[in-house]
Amino acid sequence: MMEKRGDGGEPVRVGRLFGFHEACLSGFLVAVVAVSYADATRQNVESIAAQRLELVWPSPLRLPAEDRKFLAALAISCGLDRRPAQASHVIACLEQAASRPDTVLPDGMSHADAPDRLSHLVSGQVRTGKCDDFQRATYD
Repeated sequence: MMEKRGDGGEPVRVGRLFGFHEACLSGFLVAVVAVSYADATRQNVESIAAQRLELVWPSPLRLPAEDRKFLAALAISCGLDRRPAQASHVIACLEQAASRPDTVLPDGMSHADAPDRLSHLVSGQVRTGKCDDFQRATYD
């Protein structure tokens, strides 16, 4: 703190705007808001990606757990939440991620097996007619 002279010659203390505790509290509040925003954003991304996957797999919870983990990893890697809500775009995005060597895959899944595994999952949906948008985009 500094001292300076007021009009009457008496010393006046001039302090900092915030003390140490106030600065720590404000930093903590900013961190809490940032973490809350990041968590809400992550949940929104996951929700949108899940909706996109449902365009191809209408009942993803019926898939085996390892297939759900695999599709989720591909969806995150390719930014599925930022793709158009059409089955053909969903499949193209997942195919891109499956073919990239830097995609993080679930334990037990190799990058060499990823494209074939995805192809198997997609062909099951196309064969059963559950993925009409993909059929039109691919076979028209």
